[in-house]
Amino acid sequence: MQISKGTVLHHFGTKDRLLERLHATYMRKRLAEAELITAAFKTPPARLAGFVYQLMIVQESDRAATVAFAREIVRFATDDLMDDVRRMRTRYSAMLTDVIEDGIRTGDFKPADAQVIALMIFGMCNWSWTWFDPNGRLTSTQIAETFTTTLIHGLANDGTANYDPQETARIVNEAINAVAATQLP
Repeated sequence: MQISKGTVLHHFGTKDRLLERLHATYMRKRLAEAELITAAFKTPPARLAGFVYQLMIVQESDRAATVAFAREIVRFATDDLMDDVRRMRTRYSAMLTDVIEDGIRTGDFKPADAQVIALMIFGMCNWSWTWFDPNGRLTSTQIAETFTTTLIHGLANDGTANYDPQETARIVNEAINAVAATQLP
């Protein structure tokens, strides 16, 4: 960026405050996208697919912020400075858990611990930055389709994956682009 460390310190005060701003901005985007995605899909399997696609597509479309978020979140997760970020992460996690619980209630998914499934999804998607290559053999959308098909088939009571991969990718990309266009603070 060709700016001095003094300029960064002047605007943010500390590296921790800079990272807090990065994490808060990142979570605001993901929450806004998740709200659009949740509203766009009517069934729990389709909404679950939307979350997985979102988590993987941003590995490509918002790569730098996604990697920085994933690398630093554990180190700063308990700092008082991160209270707002923790609340947003808790809200996002609750949104995903609610989708899974809805699927269990409707009979779309087998009875299971929704929080454990949500953690499994976060582990599967959020740590893919360690091996995913945006210029590699598979795109983020292709990986999301593999993840989602495997996940939903495993959860589905009747063994079917009741979602359309192409429609899911289109809607999730629209949500990500809509939020990006608003330039959240």
